[in-house]
Amino acid sequence: MTIADSLDATRLRTVDIDGLATRCYDAGSGASAVLVHGGNFGSIYSLDGFSLNFDALSAGFRVVAFDKLGQGFTDAPSEDADFTFDAVLEHLAKVVERFAPAGAHLLGHSRGGLVAAALAQGRPELVRSLTIVDSGTLAPEDPAYPAGEFYARLPRIGDAPAFDEVAVEPVAQAFRTEQITEDFHRRLYEIASRPETRRVRKRMRGRAGEVFRASVAAARGRVAERMRGEGFPVPTQVIWGQNDRSIPSRRGFELYQIIAAKTRVAELTILNRSGHYVFREQPEAFDGAVTAFWSRAAGE
Repeated sequence: MTIADSLDATRLRTVDIDGLATRCYDAGSGASAVLVHGGNFGSIYSLDGFSLNFDALSAGFRVVAFDKLGQGFTDAPSEDADFTFDAVLEHLAKVVERFAPAGAHLLGHSRGGLVAAALAQGRPELVRSLTIVDSGTLAPEDPAYPAGEFYARLPRIGDAPAFDEVAVEPVAQAFRTEQITEDFHRRLYEIASRPETRRVRKRMRGRAGEVFRASVAAARGRVAERMRGEGFPVPTQVIWGQNDRSIPSRRGFELYQIIAAKTRVAELTILNRSGHYVFREQPEAFDGAVTAFWSRAAGE
């Protein structure tokens, strides 16, 4: 099966977010939604991951996706001390303020789920609803699946990556590999090959990485404590791939139970025959679940 996968270049632009050149994708009209991809400083993940979803999601909403701080084509901090979770969170807040000052439906995948959750807790006036997608960083730990074990088994992308190297993790995660299209693979390689990406990856192997990991651990503790004690102040949806190899769906169910205990409106969707990138493997079902939730949340 051939999957059409390309970005509408007319929807891509680079904007200044508090002095940082930030690559964004902006399409559609109506209530605003902001998509937050996963990964961390220097990883090859970007707004491009949502390329199979933009058309359907933007049919009834204004959808904005962006490359997070120090990822994709967005600037990285100049100082190692600024490689922090709080810097990523502040960058997200500025993006939402720029594109949706009245608030947006916020969707965060993987590590993006933690930063989206933190914004919903700290700046609820900017968040109309929260969707958390396969976020192991936010889900409770499971001793049967130690954090990072899946990724530790994968070969690391080299400083001068080969084309095939950049698809190793998506292939390992996939239930179906058709969604790793030639165009998506090429875009991953383009990002991995950027001199800036390579510089940031090198810094993450040193002091910047130490700073970042410590800040994520602290933020995860803060967000989890507040989530257990208060839930979320906005309607919250959890979506998981049943066949996620890095973060099993039972952890998604446990996360949902914690959220639902204290959150007034909470929903769970688990999609079969899909892995960590559930939005690429089951785009129609994913897009339908998300847009239906956004519409319901608007009525709350």
